[in-house]
Amino acid sequence: MDIDEVEGHFQVQFYLIMKWFESRLRFNNLKDDISLNRFLPRENRAIWVPELIFENTEEKPRTLVDDFTTIKVEKMGKFSPSDISECQNIQYFSGSDNQIDMTRFYKQSFLCDYKMAWYPFDVQRCRMTMAIQRSFEPFVNLVVEEIVY
Repeated sequence: MDIDEVEGHFQVQFYLIMKWFESRLRFNNLKDDISLNRFLPRENRAIWVPELIFENTEEKPRTLVDDFTTIKVEKMGKFSPSDISECQNIQYFSGSDNQIDMTRFYKQSFLCDYKMAWYPFDVQRCRMTMAIQRSFEPFVNLVVEEIVY
């Protein structure tokens, strides 16, 4: 972490983990161990991913889906077996019952309005403000589940 009171910003390194359900997807043969249900890099870009905006920054960057992004599916729901007419024995899992987990590392500088009047007896509170794109607001509910620092 880097804090610059004069410039009014603080820089942090963090892992952002986003979780959601995608009812339009169907997964094949999910394993109990989530690490075995990892998307390939080309698959990362093939699905819809919630896009967050880092609001209190100079350039308002958005979350990324790239080669440094890990997407896995957590087996939570029951499966439907493949039809007898199919040549393979496949277990189909609905996207509405099995959670997608996306993880990516970020190094980001956030703006902060430091109040220095009571220095050195002060307490500063700075936020990392993230928001969803307005067009997605009716479909997405942001919930902070856990913050580890």
